[in-house]
Amino acid sequence: MAVEPEPSRPLLLDACCLINLAATGRVEELLRSIPTPIWVADLVFGTEALYLRRGGGGEDAEERDRIDLTSLRDAGLLQVAGAEADAELATFITLAMDLDNGEAVTGALALHRGADVATDDRKAIRVLS
Repeated sequence: MAVEPEPSRPLLLDACCLINLAATGRVEELLRSIPTPIWVADLVFGTEALYLRRGGGGEDAEERDRIDLTSLRDAGLLQVAGAEADAELATFITLAMDLDNGEAVTGALALHRGADVATDDRKAIRVLS
């Protein structure tokens, strides 16, 4: 059973969630329908959620298309946040021992800023719960 985020708490998306939303071709509509602020870590925005594989059975299935999230950020639908405080950076380093950098920074930001995390990574779910 899915747990609904509290409307007052931001929702931090990890790279996989952001890529999956982009893959629908309706990411703007989906983000507009979520009744809470949507955040993404600067590391995820700038280096991890950049490409989408075309997929399917064609010869170009493995080719990648660039995901442009700039318009979503500029429209205020996606807020980019970075770990800046010493405590956030320390938590990021600790989490990065068990998680990849994208999940680690997402988790650190969520823990220190009172946000919920959207991830499909089982290990991240376990570590951040």
